[in-house]
This record gives sequence, C-alpha cells and structure tokens, in this order.
Amino acid sequence: MQYMRKNLILSGWICLIIGTGVVFSDIDGMFSIIGTTISLAGLGLIIIGIGSKEQGLSPKQISSWKPSQDDLNDNSDSKFENKRVKFRIDTTLDEPIKTSILCGSCSEITIIQGLKPKFFKCPKCELELWSEEE
Repeated sequence: MQYMRKNLILSGWICLIIGTGVVFSDIDGMFSIIGTTISLAGLGLIIIGIGSKEQGLSPKQISSWKPSQDDLNDNSDSKFENKRVKFRIDTTLDEPIKTSILCGSCSEITIIQGLKPKFFKCPKCELELWSEEE
C-alpha cells in the first residue's frame, strides 16, 4: 500500500470535520454521541497516520525491477497452443522509461529502453509477438 499514511491522515481529517459538524448541529442529544465518536475515531486515524512509515519501493528498487519469468503457457487449450501468441509487456511510468517484454513461448525477458516498439520479434525463439500497422 503505497499511500497508506496519506490516506489515514486524510480520512482522519474528514472524520474529524464531519464529527465536529454533527456535534454542533443542535439536532438531538443522540447525534452528539455519534458525532463525538466519529471525531474521536478521526483523531485516532490522524495519530496512527502520523506515526506510520511510508511504505513503498525505493527509486533504486524501482529502476532494477524485472517481471518474473513465469511461463505463460497453459495446457488447458492444447489444440490452440500453436495458434495463439502470448506475451506480457510492462512499461515503467517513472524515468528512466523501460519496457520489459516476456515471450510466452520461451519465457525470455527482453528489456528495451523507452516505450513499446511497433514491431517485436523474440531474440531467443525468433517468434514475432506483434506487428502494429501505422
């Protein structure tokens, strides 16, 4: 959970504001109990959010990430096995932009600098994975 700390603090402030509004609304005595409970829960969420650490990957871990070489072949449709081409494409959103391509037939991972190319042929098994027309 990448933004857990920010979400806890934001949720706490929202609960605190709503609870305070319910307490000062002068509707009924029951609503002041509910409002106080919501406000205290919001205060607790803010304290938990401030005390928690931000979880996520470091920039070094993000730049060195590679997908696993799990085989994409499934044996459920063996009569169509040779007619379908399977591949997996992952492109990073942060700099440096890299695209990793996993070939489904040989499980070869190829990493290309930049975005997805318009044409790709697996360097290991020489199978054409895709070709986009312009």
